[in-house]
Amino acid sequence: MNNEAFLWDTYADQVYTGPSSTQTGYPDAFNKAIGTSFLLDAPNQIVTLSAINTENLDHGGPTWCLEYVSIPAAERTLIDIRNGTLIYSGGYKDGDEFAPIFYLATSPSLSSATYTHIRVSNEGCFQIRDTVTAWAKPDSSIVLEATSHGVIDMELVEEIEVNVKEINILDQARLIIKCWWIALVHGPINITKNAGIFLSSLLASDSGTDAVVFGDTTVTLSENAKGYIEGATFYYGDDVQFTVQDNAEFVFNVGVIAPKIPDSTIRFSLAGAAPKVQINSLLGYPNQPFDFINQTYPEGMFNFVTGAQPNNGKFLIQTNGDHTIPWLVSTRKLIAIDGVPLDPNSDQVDCRIVTDAYLQINLRN
Repeated sequence: MNNEAFLWDTYADQVYTGPSSTQTGYPDAFNKAIGTSFLLDAPNQIVTLSAINTENLDHGGPTWCLEYVSIPAAERTLIDIRNGTLIYSGGYKDGDEFAPIFYLATSPSLSSATYTHIRVSNEGCFQIRDTVTAWAKPDSSIVLEATSHGVIDMELVEEIEVNVKEINILDQARLIIKCWWIALVHGPINITKNAGIFLSSLLASDSGTDAVVFGDTTVTLSENAKGYIEGATFYYGDDVQFTVQDNAEFVFNVGVIAPKIPDSTIRFSLAGAAPKVQINSLLGYPNQPFDFINQTYPEGMFNFVTGAQPNNGKFLIQTNGDHTIPWLVSTRKLIAIDGVPLDPNSDQVDCRIVTDAYLQINLRN
């Protein structure tokens, strides 16, 4: 296909090896049917799918898990970017009356086994731009995978809501999502080696209602991975587990951390070597993401995992400097070792206010 003008085909497997190309059309021109694939292997080349923003619902989309009755329903739709950049531009501009939606995965009449798999490797990059919403309906899901130096970069105007089957970011790859509302639910999220995840809901929002939402999700950072979340609110729903291990670091720069639904739980775990979780106030001192004095949080929320080597990990949490906070955190059993909440009189941890009114929690090895 490298000697002809590129044309996206909804119903066929495609391989593209260059050169750079731009195709303009209505959003549904860029659908991809269930069971089909697109492979990009074009170093230093850019393929741009440029949608015409339209009020016509017949052109709503694109949908990358599109049911097509002439093809037996396969397990997935695969977008495989091995080298080069694939850009989808939704055509939205400030002031537009109508807004494009990108259905990353949607198939309401098929089973939940149907999903979209976006895989980026080597020097590959996948970008979404000028689109209001990216959505994966609850009855389908998405796999995001990036390895080597691959980048998945989604910048939207309003929201991304994804039913996650699995997210794996490895080596020196990165996952970047910027929009007003980010919701990742279900499915494990794994970031390892020197990879990174960056989620920001501050884009084009000054109302304080922007948020990052995790629900029924496990997040693991290992080796030297980096994680960063920023927004007015970080919501957790159902059961959310963060595990940061080895020399990985996760930084939250948020206004408030709060449950999205009643009886939800969250746990931050540190395991091995020198991992760190730092939770900053978006607005700075004396604001604080946790209100330890007036709010109730799950027992064992700050957990240390022990093993063959000493756990030199630490939590750093912005507070207003109230020196009763370490006592409250201990007496309410918010600290755990290997999942077991500690007795308030335990001497196994050091919990104190340090420089700049941060609460520091670490094991006494």
